[in-house]
Amino acid sequence: MTLIELRNFVKQRQRVSLQEISQRFHVETGVVEGMIAIWVQKGKISSHENASGGCGGCCSCEKGLRLYYEWVE
Repeated sequence: MTLIELRNFVKQRQRVSLQEISQRFHVETGVVEGMIAIWVQKGKISSHENASGGCGGCCSCEKGLRLYYEWVE
């Protein structure tokens, strides 16, 4: 996965979870977080955490389901 591939994936999807990115590129979530931080710093991608978890239930979902990214126009 390159920075450009990561950017294009988020831009195409508009809103995507950390886990979706990790699964798409077959890399650990920590790798994704490190790389996406560059786009967040540049203001091209925003990072959000869903406090209610990925499913909206018990709040015990893993971080990859709670954390999502959005493309910033």
